[in-house]
Amino acid sequence: RSSQRSRRRSSSRGSSSSSQERRSFVQAGDTSSDDVGSRDFTSASFDGIWLLCNPEGQRPWMHMLTICGDDVTDGDGQPLKIVRGDGGALLAGGRLELNGDVMHRIGKSGY
Repeated sequence: RSSQRSRRRSSSRGSSSSSQERRSFVQAGDTSSDDVGSRDFTSASFDGIWLLCNPEGQRPWMHMLTICGDDVTDGDGQPLKIVRGDGGALLAGGRLELNGDVMHRIGKSGY
């Protein structure tokens, strides 16, 4: 019975994540931030230079993100802001999450 519940949970998680674009970034250089792996995304530090794992077919602005606090410079050199609230941390409409040393931007496809 518990294996049926696990299968249902994993399949429902898979279906919700497949409906939203997930882009993964790895940090260039030092990854010794105390907040790496943090689950509190309203206060997590995303500081560093992040490189898109699979840049083929993605817009150039997403190929590299340089983050310091809530200030972001995208791959085109344009300034962006991380917006924090009850929904977590958002960048250009996509939710940011940390999973170990990988940052994910979920949602907001096409941007």
